[in-house]
Amino acid sequence: LAAGALPALAQMVGFLSLPLSPTWLVVQDRPDDAKRVLYQIRGGVPPGDASATGRKNDVVETELQEIRDEHELAKKGHGVTLWHMWRHMAGLRRAMILGCGLWAASQLA
Repeated sequence: LAAGALPALAQMVGFLSLPLSPTWLVVQDRPDDAKRVLYQIRGGVPPGDASATGRKNDVVETELQEIRDEHELAKKGHGVTLWHMWRHMAGLRRAMILGCGLWAASQLA
C-alpha cells in the first residue's frame, strides 16, 4: 500500500527543482527573471555570452514578447481564447495533445 505513494513522493521532490513560470514572472513585473527562466528551459545562451548562437535566443525573445503581449491583452480585458492559443502556440498545442492523450490512455487502461 505504501508503494503507491512512492511515485507521488518522487513527483513532489521533482517539483522542487522546477523553475518558476515565465508567465507568472511577467505578471509579477519580473521580466528579467522571466527571460532567465526561458533561457534555462529553452536552452538558449543568455545575452552577453560569447558563445551566443542566435537562433535559440530569437526563440526566447519571441516567446517572451508573446507572453508580454498576452499579458497586456488580459490587462485590457481582452481574453486570449483557447482557439487562439491552439493555433499560435505550438508548445501549448503539443502539451495539450500529450496531456489529453495520457488522460485518455489512463481511462482506457
